[in-house]
Amino acid sequence: MLIAVVCVGMLAASGCDTWKFKSGMKGEAKGETPRAASSWDTYEVAEGDTLWDIATASYGNGALWERIAEANGIEDPVRDLKVGDVLRIPRD
Repeated sequence: MLIAVVCVGMLAASGCDTWKFKSGMKGEAKGETPRAASSWDTYEVAEGDTLWDIATASYGNGALWERIAEANGIEDPVRDLKVGDVLRIPRD
């Protein structure tokens, strides 16, 4: 199970002012070929999420956001990331 820290309140220019823990269940992203359930976790995108924030919460390092983008076929993180999307978060 993935435990992520999610920003739920944004301050204008200074970033997030309120964080909460959000858990996701391991499994498959919509429309994907089944794989071993242990190879990734899933995460549902919330308002204000960025791949950098999701990578920071998942791996402790926002610079690993490209791993998430690649696993989900995201070419443009700004345009392709939508609230409610379920992302695969690779474990390895």
